[in-house]
Amino acid sequence: ILTRRLVYLVLSLPDLLLGRKLRTVILCYHSISTNGWIHSVTEQQFQKQILYLARFYKIVPLSGIFDYSYPVAAITFDDGYADIVSVAPFLQKLGIRPTVFILSDPAHANRRELDNDSRLLNAAEIARLHKIGWEIGCHSATHPDFTTLSPFQTAKEVKHSKKTLEKQFKIPI
Repeated sequence: ILTRRLVYLVLSLPDLLLGRKLRTVILCYHSISTNGWIHSVTEQQFQKQILYLARFYKIVPLSGIFDYSYPVAAITFDDGYADIVSVAPFLQKLGIRPTVFILSDPAHANRRELDNDSRLLNAAEIARLHKIGWEIGCHSATHPDFTTLSPFQTAKEVKHSKKTLEKQFKIPI
């Protein structure tokens, strides 16, 4: 975590020294948990980060990030872990509409690539998030290691999974 913070500080140093604010910020979260996984943040950390971000940026849906001429931010969640549901009321209260990128075939998810056994969102949870304004995106079918796939397998993981989700949820993905 210290190394990550140092990298982010070094990369943002020119902007900080010049007093520039980034025009577009996209934060990518994975898990809201106390499990200690490297890609998890606690609910308290998450809320603190979002409240800080909201002081400096208008937080907009990812699909509208380029519709603004002033600094905006979008919140995304990768992989579709079920524990993100815990922050839905907080985000809804603030009027924030995040995007969650889900797997179309979570039953066959590549757990080695995911690096955990955390529960993934089920169809009812995904539908509920969409109903309250969350955008749903496709993160592949099974979260494979794309470097090991043939072009045909890659197309199936990307194109087929998007079509599968659109058919299942009857919404644009």
